[in-house]
Amino acid sequence: MFVSQQLMVCSLLQTYTKLRQLPRLFSELLSVICQPALDDLRPLLLSESVSASLRTCLLDTPASQGLEICSSVLESIRGYILPGLVREDREEKMEIDGGGNDKGENKEIMVDLEREDASMKLFSLSHLLHVVLFSLKTLDSASPLPIVRQSQGLMEVMQQVAKELLHLLSTEKKAGKANVSSVKGTPRKGKNTVDLKESEEVALWEQKTQEAALLLRYTWVEVDTLFSIYCSKYTSLQTAPASETGGGAPALTHIISLLSGEIVPARLQPSRRPMSCLLLKLLTLQQMKKVLLDTSLLSEPSTAAPLNTAAQFILAKSELEAGVDGEQVWDGQIASVNAGSYHVAHWYLVTSNLPLIAPHLSGEDVGCVADMLVNSLLSRQTGQGKDPQPGCFTFSLVSSQLLQSPVLAELPSVFSATMCSLTQRIISVLKAAHVPKVCPTLLKFPEKGVSAQREAIVEDILASSKTGEAFVLLTDTQSKDLVDILQVLTNLNPDGMNSEDLSSIFLLLFFMLTSTSSQLDQVDAPGSGDDVLFLLKLLRVMTCLLEGRNFQSVLKLIHGGTLLQASVASLLWRSNNGRFQATGSSQWLDLIKAVQSFIRSLVQLIIVRNSSVRLNLDQFASYLTSMEMSNVQIVASSSDKPDPGASILSVHLLLASLTSFSQAMASNLGRSKPMDQTLTRMLTRTTASLGPAVESALKPQTVSQSVIQPASILGQAFVVEVVTVMLHCELSTHSMDDENENNTRLTLSHMTLYQGFCRQIFKEISCAHRPLDFLVSSLHFLSVFYKAVERTGGEREEEQGKEKKEGKDLDELYMQILQNVHRLLAASWLSESDVCELEPAVQELLRHLVEKSTTGRFNLLLLLIREGLVTGKLRAGNYREVLSAAIITKLLSCCQLPEPCTKALWLIAPQIISAMVVRNRHTHTHAHTHEMICFSGHIHTYKTSTHTCT
Repeated sequence: MFVSQQLMVCSLLQTYTKLRQLPRLFSELLSVICQPALDDLRPLLLSESVSASLRTCLLDTPASQGLEICSSVLESIRGYILPGLVREDREEKMEIDGGGNDKGENKEIMVDLEREDASMKLFSLSHLLHVVLFSLKTLDSASPLPIVRQSQGLMEVMQQVAKELLHLLSTEKKAGKANVSSVKGTPRKGKNTVDLKESEEVALWEQKTQEAALLLRYTWVEVDTLFSIYCSKYTSLQTAPASETGGGAPALTHIISLLSGEIVPARLQPSRRPMSCLLLKLLTLQQMKKVLLDTSLLSEPSTAAPLNTAAQFILAKSELEAGVDGEQVWDGQIASVNAGSYHVAHWYLVTSNLPLIAPHLSGEDVGCVADMLVNSLLSRQTGQGKDPQPGCFTFSLVSSQLLQSPVLAELPSVFSATMCSLTQRIISVLKAAHVPKVCPTLLKFPEKGVSAQREAIVEDILASSKTGEAFVLLTDTQSKDLVDILQVLTNLNPDGMNSEDLSSIFLLLFFMLTSTSSQLDQVDAPGSGDDVLFLLKLLRVMTCLLEGRNFQSVLKLIHGGTLLQASVASLLWRSNNGRFQATGSSQWLDLIKAVQSFIRSLVQLIIVRNSSVRLNLDQFASYLTSMEMSNVQIVASSSDKPDPGASILSVHLLLASLTSFSQAMASNLGRSKPMDQTLTRMLTRTTASLGPAVESALKPQTVSQSVIQPASILGQAFVVEVVTVMLHCELSTHSMDDENENNTRLTLSHMTLYQGFCRQIFKEISCAHRPLDFLVSSLHFLSVFYKAVERTGGEREEEQGKEKKEGKDLDELYMQILQNVHRLLAASWLSESDVCELEPAVQELLRHLVEKSTTGRFNLLLLLIREGLVTGKLRAGNYREVLSAAIITKLLSCCQLPEPCTKALWLIAPQIISAMVVRNRHTHTHAHTHEMICFSGHIHTYKTSTHTCT
């Protein structure tokens, strides 16, 4: 029923807005509101949905009508509400007419009830005025003079009404015992929001009148300030004479009066009245803004103290510490603030104005803000703080919005305090963990300074990388606690961290990678020793921190090569000790990708930094190519090992490390000659190690290993990507050598492996349903492999006989690739979205095929396209084959062709276009199957691209 009423009201507002009769509607509304209603307290006048609808309607309403509505509200307050609040001579009249004490008390109760009713109406009208004024377009210098004058008059009346209300509260005497008993004896709706102690001190009508007066004053201050800023014709009413301010600045004087209680009477101090307290903070904040806008005032020494006091008052540290409650919900409306939503509204006020108040807070207060932020975010991670309905706020939701906003990174003090809070929480979890052997230096002396703490972490990392063992064993609960903290760190901008904070948190996280592990004593809990989820989150956070602009400070404390070596050594230790046995294939692949991303980012940083590049890269390359790594391959291929799965996973880690390391170096070739020489030497070593590692991973497993096939755990796509990177690195290395020795023939050391891969891909790429990532990686491999065969074949061969043979081989490979791509795109198990995802990889492959293509090879491609567009295929229902030819044609038209191939294409282009037009008409004369519709769309795309190229 209530929802239906809201919808009706919203519809009514929209109708009157279109008729330009909104003031008339509000005139009727005000007359209803001002009617007596002593039977029951009325609900909130403007709900959230009605307020939103009203704001939208007021934007389409002329300014004069909006001001007319505001004037009507103020007239109703002065004409109907204020007289019901003023006592006048009622007490004397009651004594004359009263026949006894009981009768006099009853009349006194009636007077208080009338005042309660008037105060409720006053608050409703104040809220209505607040919503209307905050929804109107502000004045500016282009506003007509009559509108400016009307606004000026409205602000003067509003100021007078607010003064009269505050004066009424200040002159009102304390209510007698009869008044106290009347408040206790008349429970009303909404009464549970008022503290019981308050009812013994202040009557309900005084509380509501105070809230209405403060809301009016706050609204007046905000609107008057906006008008004076944007409209030069408007004269602000907040500029007080020097005699009233004692010669000081008005804004400072107002701050002092707000904090000293001059505006609100002493017995009405809003310490326990949520809405009044929030409004006083808003008024104080508004005066702070005015002071901060005055540059001359800021330079005065006497300004700092009031600003600091005001910031502390707005923060209210004691209120914050008691207010972290995930169950409190606030709908964002100032009129709905009560004891059940005040803490959320207060936290929202603090966080949304942190740039203003943070510079004026002490270190202890900033630390309080950071602790509240972290506490609420962690409660959200653990599920204690649930998401509210749309448009509403909770403590944890407000914190999450602050964390994800760019504002936090621009507040160095708050950001640093947040980092310190997170760091201390991590250390506290590590302290509570089990230390089986030697206690880490970091945990022995927890009271160390920041610099000494970082040195202790580096010492522990180096010690752990030498022994390969974990110092700290975590329970499942402790691992989950750390994962929750890592999730908070994921949302922090690393560019906002200073050098100390970034180096401290990164080294601490790296200590967690190298020196912690999960306990394996919980046998009954499946997967309790599985470290993958924890490591995955950890590696992703560290990779993100690598992108911070101050990460150079970390490399001043520990070498990049040491970080690379320690990280891989730690992961291999976990693998060899069976910590990844319970890992699913998707989780394991995610971890592998996270390891690769971390290594690539760190190697890239080492190269870009250009400091001790050879020392750092040589250290990591030596580790990866050492005999210890070779032993891993030998053990993995052995059938006598009791735990073959662990060794196979170690080979996967080795492959991932070598691949990402080589990929990062190959992408940086061409920076400078000395750098190229260093990177080429490293690439030669890593590529030589990749070959045996790949062959080890591809060897068929014995019966005891059949349950842990590498292809099933890691997927075919990963292996293809590894071989592609390996081939690309070999080509890049030879490219650098060719610049020095132009006559040297290109010879690839693992050509047999590459050829075997190519044959296997031809067998599997289109024969049956295959994962999309495997298809994409296979197309990438064919692109690089064709380029390699092209360079090792006819380009450099001088002997005529061999040139003809290798040219023939290249033609054969060229045609095989085209045929397989054509069959792949025509496969019935490919969906339309799958085809769209494959198109970039197919286009890259076509670009490599035609980049240096001869006319003869290019004619093979044109012949394939023409045969694919034969009318007989459509009649036979082979729509997928026609669609495949259309896609290849479209992608080919976007490639840069050699001049002879361009001429050949445009000689046959009219035939292709005519054939496609005929096929398009044919599809429209038959039932529009899904394939036909896709075919028609691709023909239209091709026509557009062909017209553009022409």
